[in-house]
Amino acid sequence: MYTIYTRDGCGFCEMAKQIMQEKGILYKEINIWEDADGMNFMKENNHRTVPQILDENNFLIGGYSQLNEFIHRKNIT
Repeated sequence: MYTIYTRDGCGFCEMAKQIMQEKGILYKEINIWEDADGMNFMKENNHRTVPQILDENNFLIGGYSQLNEFIHRKNIT
C-alpha cells in the first residue's frame, strides 16, 4: 500500500489521490495537519511540500509530478 502525506487545501494532494484512485492503487492518506507523526516525518526528512508519496516499500516517489512519471514509467494501468 502506498502512503500519501497531505494537508488540507492542497490541490496537488487531491490530484495525487485522484490518479491513485483512477489507477486502482491502494493508498493511505496521512494529513500532516492532523497527524503529529506525519508532521514529524516531514520535518525529519526535510520535506517542505506536499504531497509526499511513498510506494509499498516506503521508497520515496516524491510529489504529484514524480508520481505521474512513476506511474507512466511502471506502465500502471
